[in-house]
Amino acid sequence: MIEMLESLATVVILVPVMVAVLLGVIYGLGELFNLISNAGKKQEKPAPAAAAQAKPATEARVKPAAANAEA
Repeated sequence: MIEMLESLATVVILVPVMVAVLLGVIYGLGELFNLISNAGKKQEKPAPAAAAQAKPATEARVKPAAANAEA
């Protein structure tokens, strides 16, 4: 009976430890592969703030009076 309790205690301790180790290995490999995949890429400069904004005013401009007269 005491052997079974010792085995149960061992399992209760080792299972969470092994799960944590495996999760750490998976996370570490993911970080490593992210570093490798980003190594060959060029660093892009961020776009200027003025160029990043949409320009709805240019699309909604009113045509000059001469262009409206032809239509």
